[in-house]
Amino acid sequence: MDRRTRLIVYYLVIVVSVLSGFVVLYNYGMATWEGRPQPLYRSVGVVVQTVTTVGYGGDAP
Repeated sequence: MDRRTRLIVYYLVIVVSVLSGFVVLYNYGMATWEGRPQPLYRSVGVVVQTVTTVGYGGDAP
């Protein structure tokens, strides 16, 4: 594997890891502090919307 491909793979692994961490934290926070447990796929949607700013605040009442 050449250097460029290796860097792309590392970058993608880091991005997926960070997003996964935020999904788990968001899901835990909603269940613990807000008292509103939700499915994991909804947490993924909220985190992706927040990171890309296309639906920022969509989870707020």
